[in-house]
Amino acid sequence: MSTQKLSRLALLCALALIAHYIESFIPPLAAGVPVKAGLSNIFTLIALLRFTKRDAFLVTILRCVIGPLLGGAPTGIMYSLTGGLFSWAVMGALMPLWQKEKVSPAGMSVAGSFAFNAAQLSVGVLVIGAPVIAYFPIVSVLSIPTGIFVGFCAMFADKRIPKKNSA
Repeated sequence: MSTQKLSRLALLCALALIAHYIESFIPPLAAGVPVKAGLSNIFTLIALLRFTKRDAFLVTILRCVIGPLLGGAPTGIMYSLTGGLFSWAVMGALMPLWQKEKVSPAGMSVAGSFAFNAAQLSVGVLVIGAPVIAYFPIVSVLSIPTGIFVGFCAMFADKRIPKKNSA
């Protein structure tokens, strides 16, 4: 891996961690439902669009492990990592469709948001118990606007990042 590529991936990780930190100050999107917009996923999506699935995997792992540690919630790693990996896998699986212009980054992000929430709820059911599944309908619906927002943010940023030597 070139120094330039490593630096760009490190920058994406740092920006994802900053987004994670900023988002911790934003109240949940729905009263009583612990749902956030997933701002740090903007940078996983940019990594997918600009680099390889493997590179985006690295960004995902680092942001999902370091974010909860820096936030003082080490038990949050299991939620963050499971959700992040499922989201990465779904968005990565959609990459061939994006390359053929059959799906937009916003569409990829909606699918990734849904996967993230479903995975986190699955962990919640295993850790806390079945009542957590009651959140499924609302987090599923909220996956749409949050995914669109994250996808458009990633598209906006991607258009403004110089293409030369991006990989």
